Amino acid sequence: MIESSSIEIFSTTLEETFSSQGTNFSEIERESPSKKMISEQYQPIYSEDRHTLVNFSQLAEKKLKDLLSYLKQFEDDFVSYDENYETFLEKGLLSIFFSLKGNYVINKHSGTQKIWFVSPLSGNDTFFYDPKVSNWINNRGQYLDQMLENELAFIVGKH
Repeated sequence: MIESSSIEIFSTTLEETFSSQGTNFSEIERESPSKKMISEQYQPIYSEDRHTLVNFSQLAEKKLKDLLSYLKQFEDDFVSYDENYETFLEKGLLSIFFSLKGNYVINKHSGTQKIWFVSPLSGNDTFFYDPKVSNWINNRGQYLDQMLENELAFIVGKH
């Protein structure tokens, strides 16, 4: 068992060590690159004219519903490829099941204001809303709907 006096000695020694090296912890916290990145990453989403605050949840839900509508259009193709094909949208989570290739999971993540994309072909990715093009785009410049469309066409042999 560690006695409280040992803890006090240990913590005092650490503080003295860092102080003697000229380390000021309050400066480190203020200048932290991760803190800057976090504040930049969670900026509110504005319309292209920068005057109207856009609701992330509404934008993300609309995109997920649009993707579900797209999937419904090609459901016969998907079922003919894999009779166990199934898709559903529930509480901000779009799931696409292919027993032969794997599963897609596309969901809104309010904390980062991004749509997360998990694919059996391309792996994990995130998409942010770009008001300049009114679409969801990843860091490589790919649109979410185009990426999904291309992968599904490849899976069912229509590419």
